[in-house]
Amino acid sequence: MRVPALGVLPLFNDEAVYLLRAARFPAMFIEAGPAGATLPDGKLVQELLLAALAPLPTDPLVPARLLSLTCGLATALVLAAIGRSLGHPRAGLLAGALYALSPLALVHDVLALPDSMLALASALVLGASLRFGFRPGVERRDALWLGALLALASLIKLSGLLLFVVPVLATLLLPPGWPERRRRLALLRSTLIVALACLAALAPFHYGGAERAKLGGESTGRLLVIGRNAIAAGDWLLRYLPGPLLLPPLILLATRRPRQAPGTGMPVEPSSPAREPARLVACLLLAGLAIAAAFVLVGLTVYPRYLLPAWPSLLLATAIAADALWRSATRPGRLLATGCLALACAWSLGFAWRFATDPYGAPLAATDRAQYLEKWTAGHNLGRLFADLRAEAAARGGLILVNIDQPRLVNLAAQLYLHNTPGIRFVDVDLTHRSAAPRLEALASFDPTLLLTDAEVARAYALDSRLPALKLHHRYHHPGGTMEFLVYEQPQP
Repeated sequence: MRVPALGVLPLFNDEAVYLLRAARFPAMFIEAGPAGATLPDGKLVQELLLAALAPLPTDPLVPARLLSLTCGLATALVLAAIGRSLGHPRAGLLAGALYALSPLALVHDVLALPDSMLALASALVLGASLRFGFRPGVERRDALWLGALLALASLIKLSGLLLFVVPVLATLLLPPGWPERRRRLALLRSTLIVALACLAALAPFHYGGAERAKLGGESTGRLLVIGRNAIAAGDWLLRYLPGPLLLPPLILLATRRPRQAPGTGMPVEPSSPAREPARLVACLLLAGLAIAAAFVLVGLTVYPRYLLPAWPSLLLATAIAADALWRSATRPGRLLATGCLALACAWSLGFAWRFATDPYGAPLAATDRAQYLEKWTAGHNLGRLFADLRAEAAARGGLILVNIDQPRLVNLAAQLYLHNTPGIRFVDVDLTHRSAAPRLEALASFDPTLLLTDAEVARAYALDSRLPALKLHHRYHHPGGTMEFLVYEQPQP
């Protein structure tokens, strides 16, 4: 299901940034500009892996997307392993299958972004947190291992640090009795110290500074931002989870009957979550919703892919709840759980088919549709554009390709795919500076000079009026939006 969709979406702007950094490894650590700000961007692990893949003799986008696909497969396998370790092997297999069918995972497991890798880290943290919560005789080494996994998650993407909520909830809800819970909560201090130690070591390099800028501070419109984020997150849960999968956990919790001691009528606290799945389901459901809520509360800008780390907890809650309902519920309860799963799977399969065959017709969230298909961040027709530029450079005996000083996809991709093209020389020009016109004229006096940009920049910079000598040489239209990539030529004197 993932492989046929691997090339459905064109090159995305963020992918171009990461691939260009990988191609420039290790200079990316010290270079200025969007292709060099690796440590401040807070996504170190993925970029190092992309740098290891960069020398492969193929389109760099293919192995990068295969890396995300591999992380998605590993997440499904980890969920199956967690279910087996909890004594719910059938639920684990179901959770892995649900992840494979999830529309949000389907879209982002075929993009060279760190979010799929962060979802894998989230599943690993989830498994370790559950063991920490219910396994007898937990010691400091278990807390240290949890801290190492959280540190890894934060090096994949700084927001991985928010996953600390998972072991906290597991410690509050799963151990038998409050004395044992307090003891394990004290051990979590070691978890937090280890998780923060790696970030502290990288602090002199401003690690994650760009990510921290996306967090909401004090502002008069903060409540409006939270409300907007909450509405968007609700839409993504219904569209991408999909929403019916939340019903089996709620049904199980609503119909839960605590075990009672014989002859006393007093509730008995179970020694294992496998013996009372309702408590485990509550922990998983709260963990997934808490991760999503963290982004809603602190994020200035939230995209659907940010919520992907919540999916392992939510899907495992659904799978364990459905399995428990099938085992012990009344016939209406079993039928309702089965109906919810069938409805969700039908929606997911329909989404997958539409996405693989006609991404413009797939029910993508508005923000995803804009980013991946319609706006300047979507790399439609880049292959044809670059083929034309290579042919023109060969026909004209060389040319100068002007890049604007903005991290626009068309400019980043040109540096990625044309940097070794014979006859093409790159020059950066600040189009906002008053020296832009004479600078372009001077370049054109040496070689044919082309300016590469997009329609949004052309309008914002008023190129037609500010640089009237430029002539539109070619345009490449996005098939599903209003955006265009533009090639201007500076006439030679």
